[in-house]
Amino acid sequence: MKNIEELVREAQTGKKAAFEELCRRFTGLVRSRSGQSFARSVREDMEGAAWLAFAKAVRSTVPVAAILKAMRRSV
Repeated sequence: MKNIEELVREAQTGKKAAFEELCRRFTGLVRSRSGQSFARSVREDMEGAAWLAFAKAVRSTVPVAAILKAMRRSV
């Protein structure tokens, strides 16, 4: 199984499978962080915004270490 750093690098080069695997691995984190003590409609909006930020970070040219630090810090 590939580690997160390898998957981010592959996703940055356009490999769809790597991006999908990252999404699968981070689904729980995104959902748990976006759903803390908010009404359902707000929670859904926050989860959507979190996924957009996740996708933007992974597809950026930002170094892998910076992306991982941001993902661990906040979602």
